[in-house]
Amino acid sequence: MASEESQEMEGSAHEVKAEVDTTKEENEDILAETATAERLKEDLDVSYGDKPGEVTRGRLLARYFSRFSRYNPHYQARQKYAKALESGVTEVDGDENKPKPPSLDAAWAFFEHVTLPRHFVKEVQTRGFSRDSLQKAEPGETNEKTALYGYFGTPGKDLADFGVGVGLYFWTLKVLCIIILITGCINIPVLMHFASDKYTSDRQAGLSYPLKGSAICTDQTWVACPDCTEDDWDTFPNAKDRFAQTADEKLSFILVNDCSVGFNEGLFPFISLVFLGVAIYIMDIFAERAEVGFDEAQQTASDYSVEVMNPPKTANDPDEWKDFFESISNSHVNIVTVALDNEHLLKILAKRRTLVLNLEMMVRPGYEFDKHNLDDAVENALPLPTMKKLLCSSDAKGIHTKISKLDAKIEEMSKQQYNVSHVFVTFETEEAQRKALKALSVKRLDVWKKSSRSLAKRLLFRGSILLDVAEPDEPSSIRWNDLDELPMARTIQLIVTTFLTLLFIAGGAFSITYAFEHSAAVGGIVIKVFNTITPQVCIFINSFESHGSEGSKEASLYVKMTIFRWINTAVIASFITPFSVTLSPDKGNLINAIYAIHLSELVIGPVLSIVDIGGNLKRHVLGPRAPDQRRMMLFFTGTVYSIAERYTDMTKILFLTVWYGTIYPLGFFFAALTMFVTYLADKYSLLRTWAPAPFIGTQISELSRNIFFPITILVYAVVGTYLFGSFPFDNACSTDTVVPSDYEGMHTIFDLDNESYNITIAADNNVAYYCHQDLFRQNPVVFPAVPSFIEDSANWMTSGQKDISSIYGWSSVGALVLIFFLVMSRDVLSFFKSLFVPPYRESGKPTRQPFSEVEEIFAYIPQVKLAGYAFPLIACDVSGIKEGLIGWKDQHNSYDFYN
Repeated sequence: MASEESQEMEGSAHEVKAEVDTTKEENEDILAETATAERLKEDLDVSYGDKPGEVTRGRLLARYFSRFSRYNPHYQARQKYAKALESGVTEVDGDENKPKPPSLDAAWAFFEHVTLPRHFVKEVQTRGFSRDSLQKAEPGETNEKTALYGYFGTPGKDLADFGVGVGLYFWTLKVLCIIILITGCINIPVLMHFASDKYTSDRQAGLSYPLKGSAICTDQTWVACPDCTEDDWDTFPNAKDRFAQTADEKLSFILVNDCSVGFNEGLFPFISLVFLGVAIYIMDIFAERAEVGFDEAQQTASDYSVEVMNPPKTANDPDEWKDFFESISNSHVNIVTVALDNEHLLKILAKRRTLVLNLEMMVRPGYEFDKHNLDDAVENALPLPTMKKLLCSSDAKGIHTKISKLDAKIEEMSKQQYNVSHVFVTFETEEAQRKALKALSVKRLDVWKKSSRSLAKRLLFRGSILLDVAEPDEPSSIRWNDLDELPMARTIQLIVTTFLTLLFIAGGAFSITYAFEHSAAVGGIVIKVFNTITPQVCIFINSFESHGSEGSKEASLYVKMTIFRWINTAVIASFITPFSVTLSPDKGNLINAIYAIHLSELVIGPVLSIVDIGGNLKRHVLGPRAPDQRRMMLFFTGTVYSIAERYTDMTKILFLTVWYGTIYPLGFFFAALTMFVTYLADKYSLLRTWAPAPFIGTQISELSRNIFFPITILVYAVVGTYLFGSFPFDNACSTDTVVPSDYEGMHTIFDLDNESYNITIAADNNVAYYCHQDLFRQNPVVFPAVPSFIEDSANWMTSGQKDISSIYGWSSVGALVLIFFLVMSRDVLSFFKSLFVPPYRESGKPTRQPFSEVEEIFAYIPQVKLAGYAFPLIACDVSGIKEGLIGWKDQHNSYDFYN
């Protein structure tokens, strides 16, 4: 990678450096006199100047408990060291080479000033009173006063400080919460009907309050069914308690649900369907406006930059790019970053860094590790633990051997010439960026054909080369390792990962189904196992893909996780639950399971997020016991989160709610409450526990609005039609025929589980016959699920049920056509339009603030995030670049440490 500033900026940077050197020479004596005081200041962790009221509660607790050696084993050593420094002694136990004891408070300071987000403290007058302007500070900022983002003092619009994608996530959560709450209110009449004596004679007596108002039927009766046979229930999933016979197997009976629905019970779900569809469509419109608002509120490098995605392979001179874009925009170019296709070299360098870090973690406590003297580090390494030996882990000598081999590769690869893969150009003004994008925007067909006739010669690079340009993602979102991957390679990777994802989904569905065939308890355990491992499996599959940005990577992960969790949470439950026990009042029924899922989403997820068990364990238990400062700080890097997983949880709740909304309308209120609680919990986690993450753009939000939300509307229409048409879910059709004489009187009957029941059949009772009410499993498939297409529907549906089912069924066809048209017009048609029309369109108004005057704005500096390092590794020469453009600052190490 190569990164260069313009000559003007480079000159000013050198001038600043010269001033600092002169000042050092003039004040050398003063610095020498205060060396001990400065070391004391650094060692005793007062460099940030945090006051007790400005720190987290966790740090206050740590300060209180640090006096106890069982909590902080290094406390006594730190006290002894502090007293020695105050008396002018700078050695540890008389040994100047012995490292200082690690400071727990310094690790907490790192957590609060580097890991957790902070904003500058500036007084702004607003209606007669002052408030802080929440402008995000870079990690490790010390030049100006900063403060932690306040939980109650941070408005929703400022959550976009962490990326437009994060701001849109919280905005969507809030809006969806309101929409789903209103949808639930529309269904209140259905709730009231289910809980009334018009549905069940006992008003659902015996059910817990969260289940009252659901479609659970507590009125069940055994009726004569002379033509019913055991074969009718001998299919998976089977219900062994719905069919029974007398001991001599001469008389057969079927358990029916004496609960019915009418026109109104289908009308209100239909109205809620229409409302939900319109509301989400309107939300989509306002979400696009919110995107623009979030983007305009945050002045970032992408607002001033263009990305060249097809540069000539040999165009590695930043000055050439600078001159070309200045001639187009008639404006100053501040920074040019030339990315090379040295992906393999970067990966080997990163691997070497990881091995060096592993070796550092193996040395004995107190040893001063020197990365330039690895032979001595091997001599001072601790023996490999037995467990790691069993896992075939490498010892210190093995790691050193691997490093030596990598060094040889690195030396060989460093001599190679690498082609240019991408170029990032940052202008001084946003208007210049837009002018360049508009001037160079051409039809996609011309880009593919490399047609130089589509633009004037002055707009062609080197007078003949047509450039493919676009507005880039945020600097922290760029995945520099993957920029040079060819489109064909990415397509092959996508095919492979799609196959693996489908294989995983099919394997999960088969495993869950097979488990439920044996036992419901075993099936529940298998579902829990798959829910737990899904994120890690999807992340592993996603690792085989190359993505140019973190937003693209998260979007791909989002698709995989969402599909699997939708199927695992909602779809499979419908197909592994025996149809005729859907409305059963037993504790193991389907609706009870739905309620349990809603309850766990409402309580378990948010509570675990707030409690942050893993993070607190690291900060309060493992961190204080780290042997040195470096390893201690690694426990204070925060809890890693994925915005894709957060979106997945949101859409999963929505999908579960609409899938079963017809039979469990109370789920809408649970879903609204869950999203409200999730908003509060995730906001707290973002500001107090989560690790810093790359800025994510609008990719996931657009996927949700353009694909997944429309799918949920379609699901609500189609599944709602099938479920409503299936009432009363007992596979029993009534007749006008009275029971034969041998059925009259009292009987002891036995179901397929050999459970006995004592029943009485009156002489005027009618017989029933088995009819297939499960519309999901009709053969042939029925769509739309309207009564005229369903055999025997007149014998189980009420008249009102048939009328609204027809409306409901045809509306599902309309929803399918409308959603298909909307998706096609938005995505497919827009793609074909871009083939023949230049795609660039301005969004919002450009700001007049120059790039050089924007505080806390970062440049496109090639960086690679590596586990074990608090900050990214830098993959270019930054000696001529202003430190403020890099995006972070380590108070303990220079930028060269990460280069």
